[in-house]
Amino acid sequence: MLQRSSLSALALLGLAVLTSLTPLAAAQAQAAAPPPDVYTRVYILQQLDIHEAEVLVLDQCPSGSGDGCKVRNAGPGEAGLTITLQADSATHERVARALAEHDVVPRTQVFQVTLVLADKGANGGSGEMPKAAAEALTDVRELLPFSHYSVVDSGWIRTTREAEITLAGPDGHSIEVRMLFGRRVGTQLFVERFRLVRSGVPPQAGPGGEMSPPEEPRKLVETSFSMGVGETLVVGTSKLDGGDEALLALVTAVE
Repeated sequence: MLQRSSLSALALLGLAVLTSLTPLAAAQAQAAAPPPDVYTRVYILQQLDIHEAEVLVLDQCPSGSGDGCKVRNAGPGEAGLTITLQADSATHERVARALAEHDVVPRTQVFQVTLVLADKGANGGSGEMPKAAAEALTDVRELLPFSHYSVVDSGWIRTTREAEITLAGPDGHSIEVRMLFGRRVGTQLFVERFRLVRSGVPPQAGPGGEMSPPEEPRKLVETSFSMGVGETLVVGTSKLDGGDEALLALVTAVE
């Protein structure tokens, strides 16, 4: 049987342990609770999809904010697509400004697409070359093994998202120009996909009546890029049938 003094000692020890654990438990509880300035707000989306909105919203969260800034829910709601964010008031203000700027009806952007035939001919001139195209080619001439450049065809694309036009190719084939325009931020434009596809050719009857094999459509260029408004870029090159010629695609973002 424990003596009264032993029981008293055990009681004091238990009290000491309990006393030492209480501040730790309190600190853990305080760390788990969000700061008093953190609250939840539902944002109704107008044009952005859920993925685009999540990326935009989370970009406004301070580094290392953890649970102090996180998406609680995102998806369809009674008012349409919504995203629910838990964050402090300063972050909510940034999110509201970002959505006001980016979650809007896309702005129509105009592009000019110019196809240029490059070869190793003796003529070093550029023929009837638009000024913007000539300047863009000057920037890349040292990187290309060609001496002569001439415009094959050009056309205009006016779009908010996807567009397609058909231009004439240098060898009688038509060239399909397909563009997926991403977005405009200030004067910076983002093109998510730019593609040139040479049209196919059905079987052709020769002089003796023999039929030539059909030619399938051929992808010449596929790329993505960003550019400034008013800028002209050489966005792609493609060798033509293994010869000494290449087709260059130039894009101008019209102001």
